[in-house]
Amino acid sequence: MIVVVGATGTVGRPIVEGLLARGEAVRAITRAPRPSVLPPQVEQVRGDLDDPRSISEALAGAKRVFVMTAASGPGFVEQVRGVARALRAVCPERVVLLSSVAAIPPVPSPYGAAHAQCEDLVHATGCPATLLRPSAFMSNVLQWLGMLAGGTVYAPYAYLPRAVIDPDDVAAVAVRALTVDGHADRTYVLTGPASLSAAEQVERMAVVLGRPLRLVEASPAEVRKAMVEHGFESEWAQALLDAQADPDPNRGRTPTGTVEEILGRPARTFDDWLAAHRDQFAV
Repeated sequence: MIVVVGATGTVGRPIVEGLLARGEAVRAITRAPRPSVLPPQVEQVRGDLDDPRSISEALAGAKRVFVMTAASGPGFVEQVRGVARALRAVCPERVVLLSSVAAIPPVPSPYGAAHAQCEDLVHATGCPATLLRPSAFMSNVLQWLGMLAGGTVYAPYAYLPRAVIDPDDVAAVAVRALTVDGHADRTYVLTGPASLSAAEQVERMAVVLGRPLRLVEASPAEVRKAMVEHGFESEWAQALLDAQADPDPNRGRTPTGTVEEILGRPARTFDDWLAAHRDQFAV
């Protein structure tokens, strides 16, 4: 039995699909199990990351576990702490944790420090673990949807390159780590095949959508204010912005070949991702 924590998210859902395609038995931990959300052969079990007891019950009998939490606030470290306690009790033969390139030392931001702490918590369980440190997701551009109708995208640090990655590639690596031997006690830095700034991403979006778009660089202060208005804690919003501003090429700005090494095929390009998701940008 492979248990997926965060099974309905951007990475969790394709992990579930990939595991099913390999004939694996899958249990999904969700706050509110709904038969229509996941394939019928998936066992859905209620589990709330803010309720460690429910996670312990949901992990019973797990042989392998994928762990992903919503890093939308500093509280996700406590969530992973609760999962780690449950893992220590269950002692699965394999754990895969979704972390971030921000955790690569030396860690410059509170956001990266939080992810690094989560990695330490999983290592401390004594379970064989694989850490996935992806760069920024290509799907993050979906946050620009509300701006596209006006033809102008506002983004901070618009000219800093990032080797953005397709979340499906992250999921495919996770599936491999969960089902194939040789990945225990390994840490993988996962990126897309090219470094692109936000300005370059907007240029490519304009080509795919067939209409002009322009990018205006927003000040970090303006973006932080907007994030707080949308429910982020002020300090955590600043932590996320600091991580975006990190100029270190080793933390997600320089492409690695890790995806191709593990999957035996190149990482998907941003153009590939845009073409596959073009309908989501119809405005």
